[in-house]
Amino acid sequence: MISLVINEIPTLFIQAFSREDVECILEFVRDANANSTTFKSTVLFIDTPASEYLVEAIKHLKTEDFKVVFRDHHGVRGNPDNVRDEKKQKAAEKLMEVLKDDCLVTYRDVHPACSTLVEVGEFKNALAIIADPDADGLTSAMKAAGVFYEGMDEDAALLDSEPKLQVTGTEISQLLAKGIATLPSYDPENPNQRERTLEELFANWVKAVSGDKNAREILESGVKNYELAVDCAT
Repeated sequence: MISLVINEIPTLFIQAFSREDVECILEFVRDANANSTTFKSTVLFIDTPASEYLVEAIKHLKTEDFKVVFRDHHGVRGNPDNVRDEKKQKAAEKLMEVLKDDCLVTYRDVHPACSTLVEVGEFKNALAIIADPDADGLTSAMKAAGVFYEGMDEDAALLDSEPKLQVTGTEISQLLAKGIATLPSYDPENPNQRERTLEELFANWVKAVSGDKNAREILESGVKNYELAVDCAT
């Protein structure tokens, strides 16, 4: 679980694949509500693949009178050919029943990046944002909250594509892609290290996009690790 404040909006990066994840989402939104100084009720879920646990979390939020908006590009077309896609399709259908017009499920070939599913600052008054813990989730949450730069949608599509294309975006995009590529491997003796490093990377990239020179310098220094790794591999 990764959490940041983006343009004053509490943002949680998480995938809902367990009951523990459901509780994390509910606790996060409730805390955001308790700490809000103005009345806000909208919770945006973006780039979060439909799952039975996500449906459970959203149903709980609805019963607590939160307005939930769901936008995602992981839709399954036609008849699923595996159990995973079948479960995803059924969960998406349940979300459509629960949220109606507040639910948009589309496809990656139509929307390569979820950032294209929101307008800049469309959810700048949201109570909280829940997004996938990857570059597409980050850029989508940023755009929804009002943090954007020209070319972000195109960068986001590259960041959510195959590895060799992820580092071919704009200079600012490459700082994120190369930082992600050099994250430490999962260490069972220090299980939170990779997640905390990713959280720091996300935080610095949001600041860098917003014009923070110190944050950009930190990201640029991290690129050296990427270049060393490439040199060693060639």
